[in-house]
Amino acid sequence: MDDYPCGGFKLGKRKLIKTTAIGSVATLSGCLSVLSDRKISLYILNWSESQREISVRALQDDRIVFEDSFTLSQNEDVLRKDAIDGGNYTFKVTIDTGTTSDYKFSMSNCEDNRLIVRVRDKELIQFDQTEC
Repeated sequence: MDDYPCGGFKLGKRKLIKTTAIGSVATLSGCLSVLSDRKISLYILNWSESQREISVRALQDDRIVFEDSFTLSQNEDVLRKDAIDGGNYTFKVTIDTGTTSDYKFSMSNCEDNRLIVRVRDKELIQFDQTEC
């Protein structure tokens, strides 16, 4: 029994590696399914000095998977809860002046995955996302 510290149970190297690899893949696939089941909310804020038309597109592999437009008065905001399925996207935001800006969104393990878009004066578009 002294040769087998685990109560007489011996696990060979190959079996140990195989068991560890299968367990890791199973765990990882469980994590990925949790992330893909989550949704992304959009929080759009107009912090500019005038009303703005704001268009938002989400692209995945150069394919548009979401598109919407918002007309927001000065200091107005809108929250679109669970607007997009979970995943990694490139967001393209365009305002009525023709200014466009891109943001690479990476899904996180947060309960509330949110992309925050702020339109400011001088045609500045800022992005942020929830971090946990």
